[in-house]
Amino acid sequence: MRLTPPVSITSPGRAQTGNLHAAREVQPTDAENELTIGQRIARARRARGLTQFQLANLVGLSHSWLTKAERGERPIDRMSLIVELARALKVDVTELTGQEPNSPLLSSCHPPGAAGP
Repeated sequence: MRLTPPVSITSPGRAQTGNLHAAREVQPTDAENELTIGQRIARARRARGLTQFQLANLVGLSHSWLTKAERGERPIDRMSLIVELARALKVDVTELTGQEPNSPLLSSCHPPGAAGP
């Protein structure tokens, strides 16, 4: 049996070999759009390789508070806290909030070193 590489059609009559998914822009899935801010914090924390204890210490919170916040049992309703968490996690605020980068709500909430509006 002879195997052939994947083929994608670039225009009528022309074929191009390669990865079919390489040129496709990655869009957030519905599941990613429905994450709570606590779930986004947990995801960013794990991606940075931090424990809840480490992140809590970095931002001056208790481990118990962070655990409850990640589970959605405690609201995260202060923008200053979201900015501090983003700074500690070295991510943009929008990664935690799920907002568009140019959202008016977030226009003045970029961590140091992040590109502002």
